[in-house]
Amino acid sequence: MVERGDCSFVTKTRNIARAGGKVAVIIDSKNENIANVILSDDGTGAGIRIPSVMIGSKDGQILKEFFTSTGSPQDKKSVRINVKFDAVHRQPRPDITFWYTSSDDRSMSLIKNLGEFFKDILKNIQFIPKTVSYPCPTCEADFKKKHCLGNGMYCAMTKDVSSTI
Repeated sequence: MVERGDCSFVTKTRNIARAGGKVAVIIDSKNENIANVILSDDGTGAGIRIPSVMIGSKDGQILKEFFTSTGSPQDKKSVRINVKFDAVHRQPRPDITFWYTSSDDRSMSLIKNLGEFFKDILKNIQFIPKTVSYPCPTCEADFKKKHCLGNGMYCAMTKDVSSTI
């Protein structure tokens, strides 16, 4: 159990783990709604294998008082802290955006067979297919007429064409 301070949550958690702790309990040093505080990885959290939680400053003060002044040494050894992690779904369905170009046969096959691949999860996600298109100012007129929309404004370039642009 440590107080929030100048080093990152990851550093605090790593230090607690190295000291043999099973969970990092970080006491907020501010009187704020901790639901709005995110204990995030600063990019150095690889290898940490214990969870970390933050508790509000008032709850932290109660625990600190207990461990520093009240209670017998035997009482302090028998304290058990229960930590429960509830996954809160802030968004009813996650958005999955799929970018593709019509010149990619595999992407077109996936779109065509979407129901086959995603039939069990489509009711739980928001699937958003988006087409990538490029202007084709250097393509020949015959190619634009055959392969492009809007006289070359919205082309799905093939590998051969993309190397010439």
